[in-house]
Amino acid sequence: MDALVVTAGAFERGAMLFLLVAALSPYSPPTIAASTTPGLLTADAAYESAWTFRPVAGLNVIEIGFLALALVWMLRTAVAGERRSRLDLHVLGLGTLIGALHLFALARGEPGLIYQAFDVERVAMVAVGYLVVSRMWLSGHQVGLLVTALAGVLAAITAFLVVRHGLIGTTSFVSSDGRRTALIITEDTLLVGFAAVVAWGLYMDGLLRPRLQALAVTFVGAVVVMDLFSLRRASLVLLAAVLLVRGLWSPRRLAGVLAVLALAAALAIAAGPARSLGSDLAYTVQSLALQTPNASTSQRFGELRSLDANTDVVDVAAGRGLGALWNSYGMAPIDIVSFGSKETAFVRVGWHIVGLEWLYKLGVVGVVGLLLVLASGASRIREVMPRVSDRLLCSYASSLAVLAVVLLQNLFANPRLALFAGVTIGLVSKIMDSATLPPPVASPFPLRARPRAPRPTSSV
Repeated sequence: MDALVVTAGAFERGAMLFLLVAALSPYSPPTIAASTTPGLLTADAAYESAWTFRPVAGLNVIEIGFLALALVWMLRTAVAGERRSRLDLHVLGLGTLIGALHLFALARGEPGLIYQAFDVERVAMVAVGYLVVSRMWLSGHQVGLLVTALAGVLAAITAFLVVRHGLIGTTSFVSSDGRRTALIITEDTLLVGFAAVVAWGLYMDGLLRPRLQALAVTFVGAVVVMDLFSLRRASLVLLAAVLLVRGLWSPRRLAGVLAVLALAAALAIAAGPARSLGSDLAYTVQSLALQTPNASTSQRFGELRSLDANTDVVDVAAGRGLGALWNSYGMAPIDIVSFGSKETAFVRVGWHIVGLEWLYKLGVVGVVGLLLVLASGASRIREVMPRVSDRLLCSYASSLAVLAVVLLQNLFANPRLALFAGVTIGLVSKIMDSATLPPPVASPFPLRARPRAPRPTSSV
């Protein structure tokens, strides 16, 4: 980590501070409180973070920090020039696709785009995350250090939230059947997947020593259990899918781990200590199959009926645009949703079915376009990665490329997830750059580091 900080220029140090603040500050409140409206749960009004505090012109701390970074970047570019990164065209293509579909919605007079600012901010955050990382002048070794540092910070903040609000305190979020209180309710249930998939990839690629192998598998297992006990079935399923897909890089090792975990879980459930874990697993499967006799299933059936009532043929093809109002039709429970305010029995702006927001806002064209961009990006990664000689960087790129798909799918959920979707893509792009680009030149705006005294040598 010292090498990453000491040799960095002004933009790189500012970018690292920016990423640190973004990683340490959850967007969602860690606890919830019942509102005065029966049947609704609302975010604690006292909660404030770098994402919600807006001191200047409606901009939050993260956005102000990016504007400052952009100024430093422009000054550096004017002096030393700039070079492209490998995935620039793919990110630009995705932004163009979303922008074109939204402009089409505006051109045809789409009514009810009242949450337009929220969604535009989230799309912009993907670009922000990508630009901040892809424009850093870092060597391949330094990119690896940055990945490790971000994984450690995201794992640490998740552990803190679980201990502080899930074990010592309470999140006050209870499952629909009233049986369990969640350990964690912030978007960290999904973001901790950054650390989990990196550790899992290192294990699968055989890059860890035996003791670290056991530690990596234990950590990944703890993350999965945390998500299971946090009532975030979407996060659990998506994270499990990422780990499973990443494990296909080493099928024998994956099969061995799954067999051991399945046997251990079966014994623990049969012996008694983990029977609640067994019931939670069964409930998750039933919920995915829409077979739970409670709000979990009725909510999703209600959303499918409302999707049909909210859209016509053009909407299905091209979507209703960013920030489109969602009207609820038929009987469905009311609960907290993406934006957490001003919902009624007839109007909601959130979804419980994974991917439904993409279909509703951007239509079939948007979903197919996203898949084509991802396929093109995957093809480019497969073409370039064999030229990367560092096995550690190859492992990181493979892991983060899989995770990026899930984070992109959730970009409308909140801006922190959107930012780290861009950060993840940017890190993959930087690793690809290390295959052919020369080492970064010295920054025209260096920040001098104090000379260090030589460390004493050990006699052992």
